[in-house]
Amino acid sequence: MASENQLRHIVTLTDLASYRQAAEALGLTHSALSQTVSRLEARYGVKLFERVGRRTVPTAYGAVLVEAARQSLEAMSAANHEIELMQSVESGRLCIGADPAVSQAMLGTALTLAARAHPGFTFVVKTVSWRQRNQALLDHEVDIWLGPDEQADHPDLAFDRHPFPYPVALCKANHPALERHRNGLSLKELAAYRVIGMDLPKSFHAPFQPVAKAFDALDLSPSASKTQYVVAQDPHLILSLLFMEEVIALVPATLGSYFVRDGELAILPVKELKSSKHLPACVAWREERSPAPAAQVLRGTIAEAFKGLTAGGTDPWGDVFPRPSRVAAPGRPGI
Repeated sequence: MASENQLRHIVTLTDLASYRQAAEALGLTHSALSQTVSRLEARYGVKLFERVGRRTVPTAYGAVLVEAARQSLEAMSAANHEIELMQSVESGRLCIGADPAVSQAMLGTALTLAARAHPGFTFVVKTVSWRQRNQALLDHEVDIWLGPDEQADHPDLAFDRHPFPYPVALCKANHPALERHRNGLSLKELAAYRVIGMDLPKSFHAPFQPVAKAFDALDLSPSASKTQYVVAQDPHLILSLLFMEEVIALVPATLGSYFVRDGELAILPVKELKSSKHLPACVAWREERSPAPAAQVLRGTIAEAFKGLTAGGTDPWGDVFPRPSRVAAPGRPGI
C-alpha cells in the first residue's frame, strides 16, 4: 500500500503536470519525486506517468491510482479534522454552512457568544444554501449548518428547529409606496411594486402566497411578471438594489437596521407581516456520531440567539445589533 506522502506526491504531480513545479510545491528535489514515482511503478509493474508534449500526465494505470489517492487523502483529511474537533471546544476549526436568509440575522450573535465563553473557539463560515444543505453535510464540506427549514428530513442528518420572525418590507426612505400607504398596505397591494426576496423553500413562501395570487390577478405577461419579483441570495446585493432602484425587499429586519435608524431606509407597514406567527428555521448536522464539542457549543448559542429574536413581542428584531460607536460631531450627541 502506498504511503500518504506517496499519494500526495502523485496527486500534486498530476495537478501541476511538471516534475519541477510539483517538487517545488512539495518541498522536494526533482530526484526525490522521481524516486517516488519509480518505486510505485516498480510496485505495480506498470508505467504510471508519461510525457505528452511539455506536460507530464498519468497513463491509464496512473489515472486509476491518482483517483484512488485523491479519495484516500480526502478521507484522511476529513478524519483528521473530526478528531481535532472531537478533542475539545477549542481544538480544530469548526466549519459552518450558512444560508444568508437566516444566518445574516443571528449567526454573528451566536458566534460572539461562543467565542466569549471559549476564547480558543475558531471557525470558518461558508455560504451554503438550503438547496445544498444535505450534500454539503454528507460530503463533510461543513460540520454544522444553519438556515431556513425546508421541512424535509434526511435520515442521516439530525436537526434543531427554531422559530424565525417574519421578515419586514424595506425600501428607500423616499419610496412612493410610503406616501401612498401611510396607514399600511397588504401583501396583495405589494404586488404593484417591484419586490426583492431571497431563494427560500416552500415552507417560507406559504405566508406570501397573496403576492403570487396578486401577480396572477394583474394578468401580467410572463416577461413582465418576472420583473416584478427578483430573487437574490446575496444580502449585500439586495441592499445595493434598495438604494439604487425603487424596489421593496422582503428580508430580515437586521439587514437594514443601521440604515433604518439613520433614516436612509424605511420599513413599509405590511399588515400580514405584523404577525405573532413564525417561519421555520433549523440547525442540521450529521447524525453518524455525537456532534463535536465546538458544534455543541454553537448549537447552544444559536438557540440563545433565536430566543433573542423571538422575545420582542410586536418588534421581535429589537436592537439585535449594537450600534457601532462613532465620534460625535461638536455639539452633536453620539449615535
